[in-house]
Amino acid sequence: MTLPNKLSLIRLSVAPVYFLLFWLDLTLNKPEATLTINIILIILITLAEISDAMDGRLARSRGEVTDFGKLFDPFADHVSRFTIFFCFWWLQLVPAWMVVLIFYREVSVSFLRLLVRGENVVLAARRSGKIKAIVQAIAIYGILIARILHFWIQELPVPIVASSIMAIVVIVTLISMFDYIFSCKDIIKQIEK
Repeated sequence: MTLPNKLSLIRLSVAPVYFLLFWLDLTLNKPEATLTINIILIILITLAEISDAMDGRLARSRGEVTDFGKLFDPFADHVSRFTIFFCFWWLQLVPAWMVVLIFYREVSVSFLRLLVRGENVVLAARRSGKIKAIVQAIAIYGILIARILHFWIQELPVPIVASSIMAIVVIVTLISMFDYIFSCKDIIKQIEK
């Protein structure tokens, strides 16, 4: 396994840790614990985002771009971010329909990757997917920071802040989904025949 793929594997492995930390936060239900847990989450997410930025650059600079890496990197991203969005819903910070729409996008693009792979085409990351990833990362930071600020500013309506941020994420995520679908329309038509 190449170093870039190992970085993706680390990012994928951290996803269950996010879930356990959110579960611990919900179980303890103490403001001090929430503060500490969200600071730890920000550190972990920062490490994950750094690994996400590095793995692609390392793969290109070292000549280690592989078909596996082109599929594994977005898979690790999807699992990592979707785990966090699921936990935001679980903590009643965002409505379920927002998380479901994000899930639909990720499944749709993964399906497209498999579909075109059957035609010996590797669907690499598109600009809209990169923008979506940046917006999602910023949103995660924003929601976690709002939870931290709530420790000092009790009046801060964290669910309203989180839902507002996630509304932007959903719009960008859906635009990305349609961009991927549109980019594959010729291959899809060919497969349908």
